[in-house]
Amino acid sequence: MMKKLSVSIIIFFSLSAWAESKAISCKEIPEGRWKYERVIVFDLDSDMAEWTHKQTNRKGVVKSTTVTAEFVQSPSNLRFIARGMWVNVMNVNRKNLNFTITKDGLDLKRGKCELIEIDTEDNLI
Repeated sequence: MMKKLSVSIIIFFSLSAWAESKAISCKEIPEGRWKYERVIVFDLDSDMAEWTHKQTNRKGVVKSTTVTAEFVQSPSNLRFIARGMWVNVMNVNRKNLNFTITKDGLDLKRGKCELIEIDTEDNLI
């Protein structure tokens, strides 16, 4: 009985840790007049993600847009697909976190991502 209970507790906590949200911050290389950052929050057990696009101009003014994106994973890539006026697709290499972004099939941007912590302390739900 005790063995089954401890196994159940281990399974519960391992599933809880696995279902945690992950976040990556992706910056374009090379940077131009505008600095672009994309922050994507996703869960490996979900097929949806939150994609935030931030633009910062030379004066430090930030414009930010957040959309919901489809999330598709394969053994070597993470793919985020945002549909709106255009179809934006971001492919992130799982090994080195390099990314490419295409808009309606045209290769637009390249860069590097890094894992980041997201602050959820103030969230009510």
